[in-house]
Amino acid sequence: MPAAANDTRSAYVPGHHGSAWERVKPIAAGFDPGKLEAAVALAVARESCWPRTFYYPDGRYVGIVEWNEVSKTATCGTPVPRSSRAA
Repeated sequence: MPAAANDTRSAYVPGHHGSAWERVKPIAAGFDPGKLEAAVALAVARESCWPRTFYYPDGRYVGIVEWNEVSKTATCGTPVPRSSRAA
């Protein structure tokens, strides 16, 4: 049985900046390989058009932009597809 997520006794801590990260098979990390592959495929298929950083290209922090403010850099214009497993 995998250790609890908050069990720091067996937690992996990567080395200093720039060092290689340990690689393990999904099953060794407690993941079902098929479910993990399906989750990755879903994430790739539904890639967000929102920035991957909290800063816009013009340097503004995302947290200071109003929800209804129109951004010159925003490219999101399509609704988020509903999941077939919506709660």
